[in-house]
Amino acid sequence: MSDTTDTLISAAPATEVADRVGPVSAGQLSARDLVHLVQGLYFVFWGVLVSVVVATNILVSIWKRSFSEMFLAAGLVSILIGSVRLAQVSLDGLRPPLLGRLWKQRTRLILRLAMLLAYFGVLFFMWRGEVGNLYLQVNALACVAVGIVYLIMLSRAVGALAAVLGSNELATESRFFSMSNIGLLLSVPARVDLSRVHDDPASLQLAGRVQPSAFAGQPVGGDDLHVALVPDVVGCLGGEGYCPAAIGGDRPRRQRRGIGLVSRPVHRLPRYGTVGLLVLLLMETAIFCQQSGVLPHVPWPRITAWATPVCWWGYLLALDAWNFRQRGTSWFTDRRPMFVGLCLLSIAFWCLFEAYNRVIPGWQYLNLEPHLPTRLVGYAIAFATIGPGLFITCEWLQGNNLFRNVRIGQFRWSPAALRVSAVFGALCCFVPPFCPPAIRGYLWGFVWIGWFFLLEPFNYRRGAQSIFRDWERGELGRTLQLFAAGVICGLLWEFWNMWAFTKWIYIFPFGHGYKYFEMPLIGFLGFLPFALDYFVMFHFVASLFSREDHLGI
Repeated sequence: MSDTTDTLISAAPATEVADRVGPVSAGQLSARDLVHLVQGLYFVFWGVLVSVVVATNILVSIWKRSFSEMFLAAGLVSILIGSVRLAQVSLDGLRPPLLGRLWKQRTRLILRLAMLLAYFGVLFFMWRGEVGNLYLQVNALACVAVGIVYLIMLSRAVGALAAVLGSNELATESRFFSMSNIGLLLSVPARVDLSRVHDDPASLQLAGRVQPSAFAGQPVGGDDLHVALVPDVVGCLGGEGYCPAAIGGDRPRRQRRGIGLVSRPVHRLPRYGTVGLLVLLLMETAIFCQQSGVLPHVPWPRITAWATPVCWWGYLLALDAWNFRQRGTSWFTDRRPMFVGLCLLSIAFWCLFEAYNRVIPGWQYLNLEPHLPTRLVGYAIAFATIGPGLFITCEWLQGNNLFRNVRIGQFRWSPAALRVSAVFGALCCFVPPFCPPAIRGYLWGFVWIGWFFLLEPFNYRRGAQSIFRDWERGELGRTLQLFAAGVICGLLWEFWNMWAFTKWIYIFPFGHGYKYFEMPLIGFLGFLPFALDYFVMFHFVASLFSREDHLGI
């Protein structure tokens, strides 16, 4: 590969490179980094091409022979090797130093995604042998999702490199390469009919009678595109430095924003995020082993009895680290004392709803720990994640500007309207437990909305953070973000609960015909006001001590 590098460098005339790059900085790319860069790009692009083509064919038609598995494994290994090589490239010698930091952060993230892709790739192979297994189906889809994220981040990293080199062609080719592969992967769900899966994996056929060979001849980005990417990089970086004006200077503003990687501060991903992700993946592996009967001598039920709290703490660590990377602030980095208080309040708030569950049939726990002190510790660890899960997810949504500009007409809350809200909320909170037992189970909806309407008028009058005040100003963004956080957390709660040994089931008396895992679909409506409840209850308690915004959402 070093001979290939030397050939490509010598193929680019010095005058041509100088004309393209412009003034040369004092820092230059070393020969070792240049070799790693070329090797990394070759491995990554060939691995992506092979993996996407083979994975698309596997998802479209389950092949009986093992050739597809061999090619896919080779593609994933190639992606992993190329990602390692790219992460070894250092641009610290170039100026300004921000460039080197950005490149290092991007390539480290790409390496993490490649490792995650390799992990889900193993479960993808297992899914091929047991196509009807719902757990493996979810992980196979997760493998595809991680692959799509990898392609996006790869395009952004190459886009940052293109900004340094002043090469719009390189950025355009990278985007086209990634988007064409993503488009091919996203076309699969519209063509595959999983309802036709039978005992024989080969019976999975294309919906609409489309044959697997229909994809074989379609370009996925093409060899010509791959060949064009590497010489562009080598021709621009072959010992000639970079153009300082490539990042700013005379470049039009629209082009700088199009590349989009140097216009926004990017913080390093904290290491606890990787720890959280590993914890989450290890627990998912234990759940799979329990379900599939792997290593039957291992006491998997004792491990998966803690599946829900362990998965949630892993999720909190990973997502909080990502929030820090986006915003430069997070709960685990600079708000730890407040996070401890949030966990304690989360336990107290959920104990309130557990008290409702004692008199109103809602849910029931199975396979609880018989030792009471251990069980209480488990309760605390699990309940402490509810509030942080909702608010950290909401922070992530806000970091991506979801629903930020949604507005309604402005209006003014009258004292009478606030009193009506408080009275209505009190009725919803305190009447259902005293209703006849035959109808209590139908009144959970009133419980979920009651605490919001009861406490929100007090937050509004005290000058604390208030959803009512948002509505008064015509701002609906934070409400919708909390709704979305509630739905996302609800999906994850039910997903991790389904295969856990210690779990809960729902016993309220309606809506059990259609379910998402253990939760009747109608029950998901409760997650919308539930997120508002926690927001309002937290600020109600916090406003007793201070009017400051302690959540920051």
